[in-house]
Amino acid sequence: MAGLVGGAGRGGDGGSWALALTLMLAGPMTATPLILFSYGARRIDLASVGVLSYLNPSLQFAVAVLIFAEAFTGWHMVAFVMIWTALALYSLARWRYRPVAPRPSIRS
Repeated sequence: MAGLVGGAGRGGDGGSWALALTLMLAGPMTATPLILFSYGARRIDLASVGVLSYLNPSLQFAVAVLIFAEAFTGWHMVAFVMIWTALALYSLARWRYRPVAPRPSIRS
């Protein structure tokens, strides 16, 4: 950390342009997806945003188990099934009881 703030006797630049460039781009690379998400979230209802919020952790979970061979115990399976069962029930209830737009009347 001392090299990043000008220590370690290197004249204050940390000695690496690649590191400096990475640190300078870290903010915009973090903020851009969040800004785009906020624009997209304004265009759909909040219930859909909530359900979509479960996709990212589920994809991260799949990558961890399938690609990085992380441990997947029975308790992990129970938790995963319970979460997605609750989401399925919520989505089904929301779909069944959604407000139906009135049909246009046909008059001659």
